[in-house]
Amino acid sequence: IDNLQLDIQKTLIHPIVLSSAMANDTFLIDWIPNNLPNQPAKMQEYLRNVTEKFNLKSAFFISDKTKHYYRENGVLGTLSDTNPEDEWYFKLKQSTRPYLIDIGPDTMKDGTINIFVDHKVIDRNGNIIGAIGVGVSLDSVIKTIEQHEKESGRRIYFINQDGEIALKSKHHQKINNNRSQLAPYQKALSNEQARFSIKTNNRIFDVSTIKLDELNWHLIIEKDDTYTLFSVWESLSRNVILSILLGYLMLIVAYTLWKKYQTELERMATHDALTGCISRYALYQYFQQIPNKKKERTPSNSVLLIDIDYFKLINDQYGHLVGDQVLIEFTKTINTLLRPNDVLCRWGGEEFLLVLSACDLDSAITIAKNVIRTIRHNVYQIDKHCINITVSIGIARHRDGESVTQLIKRCDTLLYSAKHNGRDGYVSEETSLTPPPEHTS
Repeated sequence: IDNLQLDIQKTLIHPIVLSSAMANDTFLIDWIPNNLPNQPAKMQEYLRNVTEKFNLKSAFFISDKTKHYYRENGVLGTLSDTNPEDEWYFKLKQSTRPYLIDIGPDTMKDGTINIFVDHKVIDRNGNIIGAIGVGVSLDSVIKTIEQHEKESGRRIYFINQDGEIALKSKHHQKINNNRSQLAPYQKALSNEQARFSIKTNNRIFDVSTIKLDELNWHLIIEKDDTYTLFSVWESLSRNVILSILLGYLMLIVAYTLWKKYQTELERMATHDALTGCISRYALYQYFQQIPNKKKERTPSNSVLLIDIDYFKLINDQYGHLVGDQVLIEFTKTINTLLRPNDVLCRWGGEEFLLVLSACDLDSAITIAKNVIRTIRHNVYQIDKHCINITVSIGIARHRDGESVTQLIKRCDTLLYSAKHNGRDGYVSEETSLTPPPEHTS
């Protein structure tokens, strides 16, 4: 049962990763608010390219402002909070998770049952501007069921929270479509995992159930023990030791793999794929935890909003692959300058947000000077190119009761001043003009 559960979870990883990448596409986040209303065909083309490239059943985007439902084949309607078929979107908005998995018919296309991964799209101010995601066919899950049925000789299917059979292989289409009328199945629905025997129509079934949180279904595995009971007892004495050892080994391997996939999924949801910095979503989570630490008598945090000067020229002159490598090397350099509790976030494009934990403004300015000096004197060797960059920094202290949006807005204004003053320098909230950079030969 553990191997089957693991195989089913593996089929969900690809659409989850793809939906996360789409939701965190900074170009798309910046483009949607100003351009989507006037260029819906561009969104249609984007979604169509995704479905064709990754061989998906569908791709979609919901605009939170207009509630328009965009698909690869056009704008298919407008969502309403009074329509039960649109309930998934409003449930996603209220959820604390970045994404939810939904299973149901594709009512906007052919009505087939699909797995939909619904991911929030959050703008630079932390506001939800919509939902984006993909739909994949349940065929892969059905093939996995049929393969395990063939290998184990068992009957495998899924039941939903109402006790109705939600998914079964084509070999068992005649099984009773509602198991809730049987008491053991009712009991199984209220437990994460269960095992019991049941007798029906003079036949004895050994039943194992386990809840799959990703699908909100229970996996049911039935074995007909009517004609094999005696042979099982006969072989048990010879195989019991081997079975126990193999069982423990399978559990260890299954748990290790499951833990690995869970960790990887969490990392993809909270970290930037290119640089490894924490994502914008994770940064908002970090700031939400700050009020819980106010009882500690420590200075408030300070924030550096760092922008790489003239980064567009690097992309134009050397290409985007070299530009990406510059961002990676730049991140490595900054990481060498961080204190143990500091947090580095890729805010968007070539902008990075450095949160200095328990750091007053004077100390933050000292750290900013060190960052500017270190970056200025670094020469990055990339594809036989020697690339030198500089940075501009806006510095602000997080005030009590101040929202993240307000803090970032102040930092952004200070960063603009640093650029206006000639770049390669900083401006803090207590200075209006930065001293000239200290160049050395």
